[in-house]
Amino acid sequence: MRFIAFAYPKPGKEHIFKDPLTQGVVAAWIDVQDHQFNPPALKLINELIFKPKNGFTPDTTAVAEEEAKLAKVLDIYEERLGESKYLGGEKFTSADLTHLPNLYYLMQTPMNRVIESRPRHKPLVINTASIHTQPLGLLLVSTTQTSSSESINLEPYRPDTIDRAHRHCDFVFEDRRVSKKHFQILFDALNS
Repeated sequence: MRFIAFAYPKPGKEHIFKDPLTQGVVAAWIDVQDHQFNPPALKLINELIFKPKNGFTPDTTAVAEEEAKLAKVLDIYEERLGESKYLGGEKFTSADLTHLPNLYYLMQTPMNRVIESRPRHKPLVINTASIHTQPLGLLLVSTTQTSSSESINLEPYRPDTIDRAHRHCDFVFEDRRVSKKHFQILFDALNS
C-alpha cells in the first residue's frame, strides 16, 4: 500500500508525503499498527468472529488477554488523537487507512465497547450517512435484506459496493440503464 500511495499520489489527497517529517510520522504510526494494534486485533477477530462462525467456542482467557493489550494501544491512540485530528497529522493518511479493516471487524464484536468508550475514537464508529436514491427514479435493493429501498445508510469506513448484479454487492440497482461496472462508496465520518 505504501508503494501505491507513493507511486500514484492524488493531488490534495496524498497518503504518503514527500516531507520527511510528515512521512516519518505516518510511517511510525503504520509501524505501531503493524506491531501493536494488529496482533491483538487479529487474535480478537479470530476468537470472536471466525471461531464462532466455524462452530468453535472462543477462548475467554485469550480474549481477556488480547482485550487488555488492545486497550493499551487504544489509550496511546487516544492520546495522539488529542494532539492531532488523525494519527498521521491533520490529514487522513495511510496510517489511519490501514486500521480500518480490523476496526470494522472489531466493531462487530463485544470489543466495540472498548473502542466506543474512548471519546476521540467515537466519531469513527457512530457517525452514519444516508444517500437518498428517490430522485434517480431507480429501484435500489439491499442484497442483505432482499428488499427495495429509497436510501442507502452508510456505516463509517466500510466500503459499500453498488452494481446492477447481485453477486458481491451490498446494493443493487435493478435497472438496465445502470452500468454493469460496480462502484464503491466510503463514508469518511471525520470529514463529513
